[in-house]
Amino acid sequence: MNVCRYVHMKNILVALIFLGMESHVPSGFIRGQGVAMSAEERELNLLFMRMQKASDDQTKQQINDTIVMKFGEVLNRPESFGMKFDSLRYCGNVVSSDGVVRIFTWNMVLSDLRNQYFGFLQVNRSGRDAKRTYFLKDSEDLGKDAAMKVYTPEHWYGCLIYKVLHNRYRGEDTYTLLSLDYNNLLSNKKIIDVLWFDANDQPVFGKPVFQDEKGNLTNRVIFEYNAQAVMGLKWNDRLQMIVYDHLSPVKPEFEGNYKFYGPDFSFDAYRFDKGVWVYVPDVNVLNE
Repeated sequence: MNVCRYVHMKNILVALIFLGMESHVPSGFIRGQGVAMSAEERELNLLFMRMQKASDDQTKQQINDTIVMKFGEVLNRPESFGMKFDSLRYCGNVVSSDGVVRIFTWNMVLSDLRNQYFGFLQVNRSGRDAKRTYFLKDSEDLGKDAAMKVYTPEHWYGCLIYKVLHNRYRGEDTYTLLSLDYNNLLSNKKIIDVLWFDANDQPVFGKPVFQDEKGNLTNRVIFEYNAQAVMGLKWNDRLQMIVYDHLSPVKPEFEGNYKFYGPDFSFDAYRFDKGVWVYVPDVNVLNE
């Protein structure tokens, strides 16, 4: 989705806030690239902090619209690919090991404690007209059929992406994403997803490369569990697997009611094998 189009749909007050901020920025903000980029990063950090502290939803949304516009302007510049953006406190920033994919994600908590998610995907593929930036538009929740759906940057399910893994099989690159979704007051979700590029070189989320315990393939793996629980989902470098807490209901009668699920002190995993993430049960995570 075009960032400018997104912003123009919002209240004109957003533009006034933006212009007011510009008037306090030193002249080096526009001219010298090194100064400009660091100054913009500092300004984005300020905006994120202001949004976190805002007391009402309207103010939060206005500040967030300014973040989207300002961040989009910065990331659409080719030189932004060389900027680390590692000082942004309220914005996740993950980069693939091959340097091709970088993803920024953040959330906005509303007064009713719902979360809205926002992000940018940067792609830097050599040998193509390839420095591209995509706005990630949170369009829907992860419903019952989400494990089989395909999403695009313009039609994204919204989450906080905290890890990206790069694998290559038969000349095709796969970028596996580990994410968190503060689903609602009763349950959270963690997601294993795949980012890939279609025949038109456009980014797509979701592909049937996750093999479950029955041998079936799904586009992504979604774990739902009690909002007060803490579920581990991480890459284990020693095992070369994605390792996660196995979830179980606190009582047998709560089977299938995921707001009563939590870790049961056992671990399962996914291992990348010939282009497929294969389910591995009962993994020993202790050092041998």
